[in-house]
Amino acid sequence: MHKHQGLWLVSIALLMTTASLTNAQKPVAFSRLSPMVVTDETKSVTLEVAVTVKSPSVKLLLQSSGKEVPLNDDGMGGDRRSGDGIYTTTIDVADVRSGFRPEDVNRKFVGYLRVDNNERRLIQINVFADIMTGEIPIVRVRQVAKTTQVSDHLVNIAEPSFFRGLREGDRPATMQICKRFYAYFPDNYDFVNVVYAIIHYENRYHFAVRNDIQGIGARLFDEGRAFGSQRRLKGISVFPIPTLFDGASSDYQHELGHQWINHLPVRPFSQGTPHWPLSDLAKGIMGYGAQSQGLDFGYDLQADGDGYTLMRSARPKEFTDLDLYLMGLIPATEVGTHIVFNNQNQVPRGGGKLEGPVTKVSAQTIVEQLGPRIPNSQQSPKEFRIATVIVSEELLPEEAMRLYDYFAVRAEGIKAVPYSSGFAKGTTLPFHLSTGKRGSLMTKLDAPISETKK
Repeated sequence: MHKHQGLWLVSIALLMTTASLTNAQKPVAFSRLSPMVVTDETKSVTLEVAVTVKSPSVKLLLQSSGKEVPLNDDGMGGDRRSGDGIYTTTIDVADVRSGFRPEDVNRKFVGYLRVDNNERRLIQINVFADIMTGEIPIVRVRQVAKTTQVSDHLVNIAEPSFFRGLREGDRPATMQICKRFYAYFPDNYDFVNVVYAIIHYENRYHFAVRNDIQGIGARLFDEGRAFGSQRRLKGISVFPIPTLFDGASSDYQHELGHQWINHLPVRPFSQGTPHWPLSDLAKGIMGYGAQSQGLDFGYDLQADGDGYTLMRSARPKEFTDLDLYLMGLIPATEVGTHIVFNNQNQVPRGGGKLEGPVTKVSAQTIVEQLGPRIPNSQQSPKEFRIATVIVSEELLPEEAMRLYDYFAVRAEGIKAVPYSSGFAKGTTLPFHLSTGKRGSLMTKLDAPISETKK
C-alpha cells in the first residue's frame, strides 16, 4: 500500500525541493556516492556534489543521523581537487545504514543535502544510498570489451565522456550509448533502459524511436537506425537517478507506458497529454497531467450530488482498461465508460470533492475520431524484451552489477512485491500483474555477439 501520496510519479519531487529553476539555473550538476553500493565491508562513504554556482559564499551541508556535516572544495579530506566546484564529505557507514529496514528495499535515506549562497537556500536534496543485502542473488559478470561488462540482465558501459556537458533529456548522448550497446548485442530487444551511475537530478523519461501503430494518436515514424537498431527497438527509458530504478515499480511501468499512452489529439484526452486529464483514468499507473509531469491520483470516486467525493485508495497501481486498449492488450469492446472533469483546474485532496460537470468517454470515443487500433489486440505483441544498460565512469564493481541486475530482473515478476521509491514505500504489481496477466516483460540478455563468434 502507498504510505505517501503525492508526486510519486515524478522522481525529482521525491528527491529535491527548490524554487522554480530553469535547467541552466540548477545549482547542482550531479552527485556521486562512493562506493555506489554499500556492503558489509564498507567502512565509510564519500559524497561528492558538483555545483554550478560560482561564488565563494556557497556552502554545502549534509544533515544525517542528527549530525550536520559540511562539504568542502579544498583538496583535503577526500576532496579530489581544490576549487573545481565539486564539494566532498566522508560519511561514517554507521550513519548510512542507521535504521535500515527490509521495507527500504535496498534503498536507504541518508540525509538532507542543503546548498546555500549568502544564507539563501538554493536547493535541498534528499540523499539515498544503495545497500547490499544477503538475499540479492550472486551474478556472473564477464567482460566483453575493455569498457563493457555484462551479467545475465545488465550491461555496464564505462564512458566518462557521456557525463561531460550532459543536458536534461539529452538524446544524442543516449543515442551514442545505444549504438555502443548494439555493437556487442543483437537487435533482439523492444526497449532499452539507460541508467546513470552518476546521479543527475532530473525526471526519468521515455521516448519512442519507432511507431508503426495506428489509432493511438502517435505519428508513424522510424528512427531506430540512429540508435543502432535496424528493425526492432521501439523506445528508450532513461533513469538519471539510479536509486529510482526498479523494474517492478509502478514508476518504471509508467515510463514504459508512454510508448503507447497518452498521445491522443482528441478532446478531452488531449488536456492531459502525455498523461491522462483529471478523470477516473488518472487512478491508474499513468496518473494525470500537469505541465507534462505525471501526478498521482490515489483515489476512488464516489458520486455525490453535482460532483464526486475522493476516497483514498491503498490498492497498488494497475493499468486501466483504456491503457490496455492502447497497449494492444484488450479490444475496444472490453473498455468501460470513464469520466473526465470539464474543470481541469481543480486540485484533488483526500476526503475532498471534485465538482462536475463531467464528459463521458470510452475507447469508442477514440475509434470514432482516429479509427481502430492497428494492429488490434489479437495481432499485437504481448511479450516485450528489455535490455538494461547502466552507464558509469569506469567499470562497476561486482556488488553494483549484482544489485542492478536484481532490480532489472524484477520487471519479470509474477507476484506482488514491496518497493521503495524515494520516501514512497508499499506494495507494487510488476507488469504481468498490472496488465491483468495479459502482458509480460523479459529482461534476460542474449549472449554478446563477441561470445557467439567464439
